[in-house]
Amino acid sequence: MNQKSSKWIVLGVVAGALTMFSFTGGGVASLIGNEPVHAEALAPAVKNTITVTGKGELKVEPDVAYISFGVATKGKTANEAQKANAAAYNKLTKVLFEQYKLAAADVKTSSFQVQPEYNYSEKEQKLIGYTANHMVQVTFRKIDGIGALLDAVSAVGANRVDHIQFDTEKKDEYELQALEKAMANAEGKAAVLAKASKRELKGVSNIIQQGAQAAPVYLQTEMLQKSMVADQAGGTSIQSGQITITTNVSVQFDF
Repeated sequence: MNQKSSKWIVLGVVAGALTMFSFTGGGVASLIGNEPVHAEALAPAVKNTITVTGKGELKVEPDVAYISFGVATKGKTANEAQKANAAAYNKLTKVLFEQYKLAAADVKTSSFQVQPEYNYSEKEQKLIGYTANHMVQVTFRKIDGIGALLDAVSAVGANRVDHIQFDTEKKDEYELQALEKAMANAEGKAAVLAKASKRELKGVSNIIQQGAQAAPVYLQTEMLQKSMVADQAGGTSIQSGQITITTNVSVQFDF
């Protein structure tokens, strides 16, 4: 082997050794610069987080009531019971539309039926007549006037009150207020946890609302009778109670 060939072999070995050193040394060497980039510098920074649940609750006065009442009449025949019911219902609608000026959309028939009535004995069942029932649902927004309304319709023949549902038509507005309370509640919890671990909150990284509920107040027949208290003037007074708006949030804080 001549001297020139030996020179090229030596140079090749040296270059290979340098290449191996570059990739197997204490780090990964830059192919352009001279400073190594270590593997740990490429790993993402670990975040410290606190996840808490906040609850917001709001109690509000109802601004709308859905009242279910109607007329029940009897007759020896189905036709007789139905005619008596129609006459009583006609008087009822005059009170609703003429005296109280309710919109047609606020008065809806919820049920109408004519049923036979029987007298049962050990030996037989005997038909004794028919009953006609016409029930309506009324949307009423003058909460303090519900008692007077019931007195007015009762005076013209309404003899069934099924239930009253007190609710609100401002649910979206109240939900926002409940959300503010829920966030304040969550932040208070997170602040206590951060203080206990001798750290400070840095901000919010994630929020999930876990739904909102508005629980209306129902007065069924039995409860309604207990709530219908006669005042000194002899009128009916209805106690509406309050509606509860609740919402929950899951909040993740960095600290």
